[in-house]
Amino acid sequence: MKINRLVNTTDKISLDFFLTIKDNKLYKVIHQDYVIMGTRNYFSDLIYLNILISDEDKILESLQNSSRFRNQFSEESLKSIGIETLNQTFGEFYPRIFRPFPYTPYRHPHLNDRIDYVKGVIYEEIAFDPNDNNSIVNSVNQLYLLTQELKNILDTIRPESTNLKVYGNKIKNLLVLACIEVENQFKAIIRENDYNNKRQYTTKDYINLNPILRLSNYSIYFSYYPDLIIDNPFEDWDITIGATKSIKWYDSYNAVKHNSEKEINKATLEMAIQAISALAILIVAQFGYSPLYWKERLGNFYDINNNTIWESEDLIFAPLKLENWKWTPIKYKI
Repeated sequence: MKINRLVNTTDKISLDFFLTIKDNKLYKVIHQDYVIMGTRNYFSDLIYLNILISDEDKILESLQNSSRFRNQFSEESLKSIGIETLNQTFGEFYPRIFRPFPYTPYRHPHLNDRIDYVKGVIYEEIAFDPNDNNSIVNSVNQLYLLTQELKNILDTIRPESTNLKVYGNKIKNLLVLACIEVENQFKAIIRENDYNNKRQYTTKDYINLNPILRLSNYSIYFSYYPDLIIDNPFEDWDITIGATKSIKWYDSYNAVKHNSEKEINKATLEMAIQAISALAILIVAQFGYSPLYWKERLGNFYDINNNTIWESEDLIFAPLKLENWKWTPIKYKI
C-alpha cells in the first residue's frame, strides 16, 4: 500500500490521506483530531509510508499494527481511524475541466516546493498534465495577446473608479475580442464532454458549465494595479434573471455586437476588464492554477484564486509511475 497525500496541515485537524493496495482500488484514510507539531516536515514521514496489506478486509488492522504508522499516533487516537472507498480510477479525467490532484496544495500554498518532488516519486513526469498541450498553449497565447491590448489601454487610462466608465473604439474592440474568446473556450469544453450537439450555442448552454467549473468560486486581482477591484465576472450568473443579462460584461458585448454605433457607450473600460478577467478565470478553471506557458507569457499580471473546498470525489489520480497506465479522458455529463 502507498499513501499518496496528507490533506490538512493545521495544528489540530481531520487527517485525510489516500492509499492503494494490490488490487489498485483507491481508499481514503480518515483520522480525526490528529495533532501535528509542525506544518513542513510531515511529508517525509507520512506521504510515502509503505505498509504491506495482504487482506483487503484488514486494512484498519494492518494500519494499526504497523510500527511505522503507530509511531505517528497514540493508542487512543488509532481507534478513530476510518476507511472510505473511492470511485475514482487512476488516470481518468474530464477534458478541460480542472480537478485537483490529491496532493495539489489548493488549501496550503506553502506546499508548492514539494510538487516537483512528488511528481518525480509517484507520478509519470512526462504526461503529468492530462490535457492537450496545444489547447493550453493556444488558450494562454490568446489571453496574452488580449492582455497586451489591455496594458496599452491602461498606459493611457489609469484604472481608477472614476475612469472605469470611459469608453471608446479600442476598449470596444477589446471587449468584443475577449468575449469571442470566452465563447470559443466554452464551446471547446462542451464539445469535448457529454452535451447535446447543436449548430449554435448560447449563454443558455454556457451557464450549465458554471457549477461544473466552479466559476463563481474564483477571485481575481491585478497585481500591478492594487487599487483596481474587480468582482468575479461569473458571480451573478443566474438563469432566472437571464443567462446573458445577469452578467453585465457579456450583455454589453451582446449590445455592441448588434449595434455598435448606438450602443458603444456600454463598452466601458470596466466591462472590458470584466471580460478579460472572465477569460483568465475560464482558462484556469480548465487547466489548473499554473497552466503550461502561463508564467512565461503572463508573469504575475493576474492573481487568481479558487475558494472551492474540494471533496474526495472531486479529485483525480494521475497514472502511477510504477504502473503502465495512461491518462484516459471520460466525458462529463453536462
